[in-house]
Amino acid sequence: MNPEFTKRVQDAYELKKKEPGWEMPNLSGEFYPHDEIAIQNLNKIVEENEAKVVICSSWRLGRSVKELQAILDSWGAKCEVIDVTPKKMSSTRGEEILMWLRSNSNKVKAICVLDDSLFDISPWLDEWCVKKISGYHHGLRDVHISEAKKCFETPFNIKKH
Repeated sequence: MNPEFTKRVQDAYELKKKEPGWEMPNLSGEFYPHDEIAIQNLNKIVEENEAKVVICSSWRLGRSVKELQAILDSWGAKCEVIDVTPKKMSSTRGEEILMWLRSNSNKVKAICVLDDSLFDISPWLDEWCVKKISGYHHGLRDVHISEAKKCFETPFNIKKH
């Protein structure tokens, strides 16, 4: 998310809350205002690196791969969602990513984790992670395209992790 969008959404909430009969709008998934620049940059990363997408975000929960693909398609993303990471109780997102990588090692040639969280994904995945891209920071921007390229170019061997 873009900080400008986040501020606009917060301001709109405050205005609307004052109106009689106001109800909270559905801002989950495809209903949340997306950042056009972030989508354009995602498209560049996917195209330049011939990448496929595995969703590890919390919004994967309760949604199928097909539904996640439809959300990204509706935003103009030009990527193929091939899977989601497993959700294991008491696992970190980094551990879930590693579980997916271990189960799919035959499909993985290179990786890049786009980390929108405020936390480190995993010390084991640090070299392959573009960090702090959330709207709280600045969103997925041009600088992240070259960072992602470096991740994809860094050799990755799941057997070492």
